[in-house]
Amino acid sequence: MKQIILSMCVMLTVSFTSLFANSDDDPNTKTEQRFKIAFPGAEGVKWSQEGKYIKAVFLFYGRGTQALFSADGELLGSVRNIFYADLPVRVMIAIRKRYDNAIPFGMTEVNRLDGTHYRFSIDKENKRLEISISPDGSFINVK
Repeated sequence: MKQIILSMCVMLTVSFTSLFANSDDDPNTKTEQRFKIAFPGAEGVKWSQEGKYIKAVFLFYGRGTQALFSADGELLGSVRNIFYADLPVRVMIAIRKRYDNAIPFGMTEVNRLDGTHYRFSIDKENKRLEISISPDGSFINVK
């Protein structure tokens, strides 16, 4: 009799666990739903856990892109590879004005909750500079 009661308890526990496992409150479900809204048509999505964050790496309109989500599924930011020609004109002008004939490479567009900026590298006088610039052409950081 004890075995029957124990078996029924185990079956009920497994049933309820599987019943509620796919609830809409599941952070992974929320994250995937929000991802599909923010990045429709994304291809080759690979998910990973980065500390307390959820990271998606994928192609978006043919560009390598990464998105970072909170454990609750909130989109915290994204980074995508871009070409120099994709930069806002003000950014192009600021780069040419400050760095003459230097050719920027490794261009990325960074979108965060506090705004957008662009990161890239320039080789100048045997040094590699890592630069962040805002969409209006203001230099944020030069290392």
